[in-house]
Amino acid sequence: LPYWPPPRSPDLYRPAASILLALRHMAGDGNPIVFRVVSIVLSAAASVGVLMLATRLLSTRVALGVALIFAAHPLHVEAVALAVAQNELVVAFLAAAVTARYVQRRRAGGLTGLDWALVVGGFAVASLFKEHGLILPGFLVIAEVVLIEDESWRRRLGKLWGGYAALAGVAIAVVVTRTAVLGGRLEASVVAE
Repeated sequence: LPYWPPPRSPDLYRPAASILLALRHMAGDGNPIVFRVVSIVLSAAASVGVLMLATRLLSTRVALGVALIFAAHPLHVEAVALAVAQNELVVAFLAAAVTARYVQRRRAGGLTGLDWALVVGGFAVASLFKEHGLILPGFLVIAEVVLIEDESWRRRLGKLWGGYAALAGVAIAVVVTRTAVLGGRLEASVVAE
């Protein structure tokens, strides 16, 4: 089902976000406090994800400062205050946590099958929460280029192509499914001003 019911334009397909909203509604019988508590927990989780990533790149003290600034930044007010925007917090957590795991495991010698399963699974879940989850492989490529000191590109490709192929497969499946659910439309009918 599209994210917004008729008569609104069915521009969005966010099944994981819809399921999470429904579960919270059922758990609290519609009580807004449940949504507020989940918002706070998700905001904290996103901040922890940023801390996890920052500790892979910076000293512990600086990483903590980065995470605290992220946690307190006023830009996040809308994502925390509105239950419908909690999907952004989930995607932020998954993007930071998956990228942190990727960097950690690449620096430690390589990704195992379990590591790739976590990366691909995190990507799939993020993409089903909100469309911008689809940019996660871009973060991983940037991390690979900028943060990983490894052998030649030919050897890297030899080691990593299977995992990136799985990410591409998930991206294609998400886009095809989204397009089918939205009646063949890939783009939104309303352009943001």
